[in-house]
Amino acid sequence: MHTARSRNDEVATCIRYRFREDLLDTAEASLDLRAALLDAAAEEAETVVPGFTHRQHAQPTTVGHLLASYAGAVARDTERLLAAFERTNRSPLGSAAFAGTTFDVDRERTAGLLGFHDVIENAADAVTARDFLIEGCGAFAALSATLSGLATDLIEGAKDGHVDLDDAYASTSSIMPQKKNPDSLELVRAVAGDAGGDLTGLLTTLKGLPRAYNRDLQRATPHAWDAVDITTEATEVTAGAVATAEWDAEACAADAGAGFSTATGVADALAAGGLPFRTAHELVAAAAGEIDDSATVDEQVDAVDAAATDRLDESLSAYVDRETLAALLSPAGSVAARDSRGGPAASALTESLTRLRDAHDEHSSAVDAHRESLAAAEDRLAAEVREYA
Repeated sequence: MHTARSRNDEVATCIRYRFREDLLDTAEASLDLRAALLDAAAEEAETVVPGFTHRQHAQPTTVGHLLASYAGAVARDTERLLAAFERTNRSPLGSAAFAGTTFDVDRERTAGLLGFHDVIENAADAVTARDFLIEGCGAFAALSATLSGLATDLIEGAKDGHVDLDDAYASTSSIMPQKKNPDSLELVRAVAGDAGGDLTGLLTTLKGLPRAYNRDLQRATPHAWDAVDITTEATEVTAGAVATAEWDAEACAADAGAGFSTATGVADALAAGGLPFRTAHELVAAAAGEIDDSATVDEQVDAVDAAATDRLDESLSAYVDRETLAALLSPAGSVAARDSRGGPAASALTESLTRLRDAHDEHSSAVDAHRESLAAAEDRLAAEVREYA
């Protein structure tokens, strides 16, 4: 059984044999997370919530739009995992130590029986290459970074009273009985550092290695095994937290207009009415200095009208009527007006969710196809082995 074989090509084959399954496991976990995000986004499509840039109130959006943004990000993470699978699922077997063999081996035959869709052409490359681990760990690190951002948004939302995390994903304080800590998501956030560290450790181990086998390679795979374990678990935890979270529509809406965050819609309306946008921007910025969070919509309209009269010597009505302005100054009206593709308006979000679900189904089918192909190869291999039993 040792004829035409070396530990070098056998170990390289075994690593790929396991790692391809790990990639599919994580891809499936990412699909479950996307499904949870898409379901929650559809349910909260009209739940108006504050939107932030630089962690400052910026423009009103919806919970659905926020969650859909993460569904899109995780979709790219799934794509990266599937791409890594394609380059992992290639067979090094039959390369021997690094220079091939004098025996008449059929590398394509063994590749097919083991479920690999191709062979790595050059024997030295086949036993040396660990770039597939780099690609896979890069996909894990990217996914963990996406999870970290989502975890932070959920943690911040819980702090603001916008979302209540299920008790299964939170804990109480040891001495403060009133507290509910989102610590499972804090651990998810920490995984990004660990996964990034695994990628860095792997790259550092592989840096500068000459061709063919070197014992350094024994230190490469532990980084990959750790990265896949922690990232898959973090993805599963996040999916559960998203699926069970409860959003408080009233609390979200109460904060959605904070910081005069509907101001951009007013400036846009003035520009659409013929006022140069820079002038509209300056006018609304001046009005913002006279408006606090306790101001009603009518008071906001009055402040903008006063700023217009002061700077333009004419009323706002020359550019936009009061009713239109009042609608744009309400968080719900501001959201409804932003109906461009990818925007938070309910109509635009519904179309986005349809496209995101289509992509989810396509990736799910790809994972299923890979699973079926590997299972079929395992059956063929078992049948071949039985002939020799």
